[in-house]
Amino acid sequence: MTYLTQYDWIDGGAVNEPADFWTRVANTYLPWKTNGKLSENKQFLIDVGFNGVPSLTSNGRGGEYTAAQRSELTNLMGKSGYFNEQITRIRNSKPAKEFRELYHSAQEQQLNPDVKTLNNLHKELDMALNNAKKQAEALLTDAERVRVTGNLTRVQDNQLRQGNLETAKETNELLRKYGNN
Repeated sequence: MTYLTQYDWIDGGAVNEPADFWTRVANTYLPWKTNGKLSENKQFLIDVGFNGVPSLTSNGRGGEYTAAQRSELTNLMGKSGYFNEQITRIRNSKPAKEFRELYHSAQEQQLNPDVKTLNNLHKELDMALNNAKKQAEALLTDAERVRVTGNLTRVQDNQLRQGNLETAKETNELLRKYGNN
């Protein structure tokens, strides 16, 4: 069994063996793993309740990343700095304090605000995360395999929706042949 290093997808630092107890606790309960350096951008994501981790489990086109691909992807994302720069831009245009005040004001007015849609903040963060992920995905060691398996998975889903079990089974065989195993 190969031990894979996990990387902080915001700044690219390794996170498998944090030096201090509190970082290990945070890595247990936070939606993303951190290397123990709580930057302004990481604090901003916490303050506005943003969790981009589910976006990092698949390529968004039907292909699930393997553990090795996720490790490489988060490393590339962190090292490129693109997502971190975008968080800074968004944080400067929509400060967390103002976002929280807007949320509480909407609550007080019994408007039932949804943190994920309020002021389009999470939408902007999602778009920045997806762009960073696409850039990093293109640089993956096995980027072609990720693209092909994503396309095959989407084709198979369409075949199953149409009730074409035989062609779906053939596509499944291709997925096994070219898959991320």
